[in-house]
Amino acid sequence: MRMRRIAFKVVTPDLRSLGLRKNPTIVTYPLGCWISSPKKQVQHADAGGIWSAQKLSGARTLVKYMLRNHNLRCRVFRAEIDGVVRENSYRVQSKRIRLLSEIPVLT
Repeated sequence: MRMRRIAFKVVTPDLRSLGLRKNPTIVTYPLGCWISSPKKQVQHADAGGIWSAQKLSGARTLVKYMLRNHNLRCRVFRAEIDGVVRENSYRVQSKRIRLLSEIPVLT
């Protein structure tokens, strides 16, 4: 049995991806359903994969960035991820994700 891996997904008010780094692929994330990456996974490239914050503090930082720089209020969800492609100290790229519950974030 695989262990559940938890991350924090920041989305728009209508549950869509943020489109950061000029990402043309905008995904809508329904609550409670697994969503797979629409693009092929490419090692050491930004193509494909679903990016999430490793920690809640990283998600909150992204929410503040979106409000300050794009005037967009965002939502944060606790999420289960599967198929980690790569990760760094604050983000993780995975093949699929499932939003579990919303976390209130004050801005």
